[in-house]
Amino acid sequence: MKRLFVAVLFLSLSTVACETKVKTTSACGDGVLDPGEGCDGAVFSVQRCTDLGFYEQQGELSCRPDCSLDLTVCTGTCGDGIIQTGFSEQCEGADLGGKSCQGLGLGLGTLSCTAACRLDTSGCELAGTCGDGVVNLFDEDCDLTDLDGQTCGSLGQYDGTLACAAGCTWDFSGCGGACGDGVIQEDHEACDEVDLGAATCRDSDFFSGTLVCAGDCTLDTAGCADATTLTGGYIHTCAVLSNGGVRCWGANNNSQLGTGDSVERPTPAAVANLASAEAVSAGNTHTCALMGDGGVRCWGNNDESQLGDGTTNLSSTPVTLSLTGVTTLEAGVYHTCVVRTDGGVWCWGDNDYQQVSQGSGDQATPVAVAGLGPAQAVAAGEHHTCALLADGTVRCWGRNNFRQMGNTDSSAVQAIPAVVVGLTGVTQLAAGNNHTCAVLGDGSARCWGSNDQGQLGNGTTTGSTSSPVQVSGLSGVTALAGGAHFTCARLLDGTVRCWGDNDYGQLGVGTTTDSSLPLAVPGLTAVDALGLGDSHACAVSGGLVWCWGYNEDGETGDGTIRNNQLSPVQTRP
Repeated sequence: MKRLFVAVLFLSLSTVACETKVKTTSACGDGVLDPGEGCDGAVFSVQRCTDLGFYEQQGELSCRPDCSLDLTVCTGTCGDGIIQTGFSEQCEGADLGGKSCQGLGLGLGTLSCTAACRLDTSGCELAGTCGDGVVNLFDEDCDLTDLDGQTCGSLGQYDGTLACAAGCTWDFSGCGGACGDGVIQEDHEACDEVDLGAATCRDSDFFSGTLVCAGDCTLDTAGCADATTLTGGYIHTCAVLSNGGVRCWGANNNSQLGTGDSVERPTPAAVANLASAEAVSAGNTHTCALMGDGGVRCWGNNDESQLGDGTTNLSSTPVTLSLTGVTTLEAGVYHTCVVRTDGGVWCWGDNDYQQVSQGSGDQATPVAVAGLGPAQAVAAGEHHTCALLADGTVRCWGRNNFRQMGNTDSSAVQAIPAVVVGLTGVTQLAAGNNHTCAVLGDGSARCWGSNDQGQLGNGTTTGSTSSPVQVSGLSGVTALAGGAHFTCARLLDGTVRCWGDNDYGQLGVGTTTDSSLPLAVPGLTAVDALGLGDSHACAVSGGLVWCWGYNEDGETGDGTIRNNQLSPVQTRP
């Protein structure tokens, strides 16, 4: 009875088990490469057509719905019935390309095609074999000691001993190498393919750029360039190259270097996606470039709308402004201004003291400055702006707490551009944080505004001066540049004089003592351009850059940080 019960129970359970449905799912489409699948979604068994024996690829490989590879982008392969001579095919199946044993000088016999699309001469009467000591010129380079009269030199190699390898192919190991082998042969080559040795553009007397190796293994300097102009920000520096590129270095905490990141650079780095620049100007933590087509591009900090793109969003790469016809560009500490071809001045950014416009609030896009005649240049400080007009006079607007306006009006703010008194025949302007200086047609210089550290250069440290004073002992001035609380001038003879604050060695004279009178910067000659930051300075001489002063973050570009440079050092490539 017990046995009967067990049997019935077993049959009952078996019936239930057989009636249970099992759910099955196709493996294709699960994103996992299973046996028999060439691909599955974004997962591929191979990455390139060449992995499958094809010669060329006309696009990206794709996966069909049935998890097979779509090979329509793959072209040319041994076995496709077409002789691809450009890929070393000699035949295809029965197609011998018109060749025969007799045609190849190998006597009678049967020529055939191998699976690798190479002619098989083993059936020819005079084919010979590798190792018989006689060169079969059809499919052998050499044979034992028979080199067919060739040498290392005749085969494009440098001097040495040519030999024949076991497969009757050339053995170049005893030769002196060749141009194109990726190894620099110092007796014959300056470079080889991507191997430039330790060579840089600087070795060829260029400031920076991209050095490459030419096909004849000589250095190609076409991508190298000299520095032409430069600018200094609060703690960063930028230079325009002769090829229109821009290199920046120093602090990058607000992406003011334009490299697409926020990584500090103690040596110059290329600004991303920027070419055909003509000039560059740096504010506190933002930078703008004047382009060859008259447009403007800016990058870096934008909390005061100083990038002018209508937002307050930081940008680690250049953004394009809706401006055309720009001729000159100048960045203040938190705002930026330009002059356009019609002489109009347009500004944007921080407007707490009407240094941008007579309106209220920051200006996120460029606005025209009212109350100005045609201008030829502009200078921007921390909270003030000045314009050099076509008639050689100067007008200023904005904050006036240090008498930055250069007139007798003691108002804290002057929203309407006002004439700087007693100043005519001006050829160039430069602004510091709270002072401004001008070059006159006779080569002398005048300055006004804050003077607590001698930045006006008249031998005093008077708190501020409301009217322009002459810089003492200075003549033959061709250009001026303003730092936060110091000033530098380039003279006709190519030398540089600096005065004012020197806490970090920014006067370049080897000390940290302030000077209210211009001092010659030793070792600098043939200077073409100047650019001053908050507390550091740089100069272009012979296409190269020299910097000095504050160097906590690599502002001098010589590869060092945390050590101020009291005298000029050469910026690295």
